[in-house]
Amino acid sequence: MQRIALGLVASACLAAPPWALGEIFVLDNGGRIEGDILNKESPRKRYVIKTTTGAQITLDKAQVTEVIRQSANDIEYEKVRQRYPDTIEGQWGLAEWCRERKLTTLRARHLERIIELDPDHEKARRALGFRRVAGEWKTQKQEKEEQGYVRYNGKWRTTQEKAILERKRTVELAVKDWKSQLKRWRGWLENGKEVEATQRIDGIDDPYAVTALADALKREPVEDYRKMYVNALGRIGGPSALQVLCRLALEDVNAEIRLTCLDHLEEHPSETFVEYFIGRLNDADNPIVNRAAMALARMNSPTAIRPLIDHLITRHKRMIAPPTGGTGGTFVNGPGISGGGLSAGSSPAVVVNEPHQNEDVLDALVRLADGVNFSYEVDAWKQWYAGRKKAKSLNGRRDDD
Repeated sequence: MQRIALGLVASACLAAPPWALGEIFVLDNGGRIEGDILNKESPRKRYVIKTTTGAQITLDKAQVTEVIRQSANDIEYEKVRQRYPDTIEGQWGLAEWCRERKLTTLRARHLERIIELDPDHEKARRALGFRRVAGEWKTQKQEKEEQGYVRYNGKWRTTQEKAILERKRTVELAVKDWKSQLKRWRGWLENGKEVEATQRIDGIDDPYAVTALADALKREPVEDYRKMYVNALGRIGGPSALQVLCRLALEDVNAEIRLTCLDHLEEHPSETFVEYFIGRLNDADNPIVNRAAMALARMNSPTAIRPLIDHLITRHKRMIAPPTGGTGGTFVNGPGISGGGLSAGSSPAVVVNEPHQNEDVLDALVRLADGVNFSYEVDAWKQWYAGRKKAKSLNGRRDDD
């Protein structure tokens, strides 16, 4: 009976004069009641409503699915809309009334009605965003979609651009999530949950975790934890993870970490890595040159032989400080002096370009040359290499014959 009563009230309210509107209450049975809320209780358990006919009803909160609150302009619109006839002129006048009061949705409704009455009404068409294309009225949306574009993040994109942006967003979210997880597990390692944290880190095999692992390696001071991150990168494999291992194999300050990186790289032989390490033979830092040679020996690629010969002996700059006593003068750096200065008669620092015999380069060469050893005799190595190439070329021709 209560449901029947509500239905009758809702029907009565819908038929009531529109100028008495306050809120619209959407009911769970599909009905609508228009009126004002009389009770302001919080939290709300019920609605006490004065309807547009002056009646007062009470509804349980569960009976109301939505409350639509109307602005002063919405209420004024209900008062005036009956004054405009359903003609082109009447609908245009009402659309203009809505435009002046920024009632965009209501204005569009009346412009669309004008087009129903006159499909070629230019002002209404242009107000709705249409323009003539090859004799037809089309919105920008229709034009763009016909050209294969889609709306994404507020802009028109090709389907390929959309796919790229979605992929980028997926990667960004995944990287952020992995950084958060690694940070949490790192805390566990020193907070009584070491076993669980170790199990989680040892289980990482997601390529999206590479950036987070690389960042963690930069900050982590504990060797055992750093080794876990390196092992995770090796387990993931793939170009991005292995590139991080290549860099660490040369630049990490910890020798054990560098060797662990090489262990993983050796399991994934690639000419790309060989090219990277050959390039690092030209490094200005002599230790990097020797580490690159060690890595090339582990890669076991014959293409590294000639570059290694060229880097048996390399030159590296070293600054020699001037003498601090005698007639050579001294560096001066004190109040009133900008930066470092020299006292009268002092000598400037000397930069020398010293040759270095690279032991690890030689070891790599001997290994790749199957035990051949000409020490640091670069010319002898070059002659041997030329003869080796010639012999291979001749053998190749004989095989063809």
